[in-house]
Amino acid sequence: MARFFIAGLAGVLLITAAPVAKQTPAPGSHAMVELDVSVTDKTGILTDLRQDEFQVQDDGKKVELKTFTSVVARGSTAQGDGREIVIVLDDAGVPMAGTQAMQQIANVFVANARSGDTVSVVRLHKTDDEVSKDRQVALSRIAAFQSGAIPFFENETTEDMLRLVVKLSNHWAETLPHRRKAIVCIGSPAVCLPDERESTAPRDQYSTWVDAMSAAGRANAVVYAAIPGRFTLGGGGLIERTGGEAFGGTSNFVPAVEQVYGDLSQYYLLGYEPATSKKDLRSISVRVNRKGVTVHTRNKRGK
Repeated sequence: MARFFIAGLAGVLLITAAPVAKQTPAPGSHAMVELDVSVTDKTGILTDLRQDEFQVQDDGKKVELKTFTSVVARGSTAQGDGREIVIVLDDAGVPMAGTQAMQQIANVFVANARSGDTVSVVRLHKTDDEVSKDRQVALSRIAAFQSGAIPFFENETTEDMLRLVVKLSNHWAETLPHRRKAIVCIGSPAVCLPDERESTAPRDQYSTWVDAMSAAGRANAVVYAAIPGRFTLGGGGLIERTGGEAFGGTSNFVPAVEQVYGDLSQYYLLGYEPATSKKDLRSISVRVNRKGVTVHTRNKRGK
């Protein structure tokens, strides 16, 4: 479900548990799944939840939680306190006239980063744009960006976005485990809000979708969309399946930026061993034994 311009929360209090290292599976066991979960109520983000208050189902089967970690990241330079965001600029789906609006949104994300945060900028079709911790690199890429620079092809361009999700997620899985990361796509609905693919989809569209879901799940990468204009959000797409949000409008994106940073600031990591499955994608369900709460997490993941 999309939430529009919900401000992030300041002064959130925590800590309930020290980080727990990811366990190495014993020979013959299944690889551990690590699920990132945020929980809110009408007062904001909940920070006092216990492991026994969570119930997780994997493809309809209840699983036993093996690890439980409460994570806090404020963006300071202290070890483990930084937050990581990659901004993807859609250079194909938005006409050239939309360049300035997209640059303004991207600059708000960079401007709201704290000293320990990493905000990288990659242009969708600039294959040499790698993740960089240098904030000046991010600003220079925003300044050099031009929308509509690449021809838009409905299927091919969407595939390019999904493949970029795979590339970024694979990078994070190796370099930044046990942390939630954010991919923020700024651009057109066609590029930033890919629909879910069915197994009957033509060519390799379904396999690309499965690859994106699998890689994002392994890396705890959440995908967001910032659309400079109005749009209609369908159900079951990339944003919903990874536990992200979609934001739209023509002017004030500051609350949306605060929402993303807030989501990276407080969450729980739930570790469990999934049952054997022949399915390409698993359905994930997380419940919390408290009234009036909302759980924010991915609801699909691959092997």
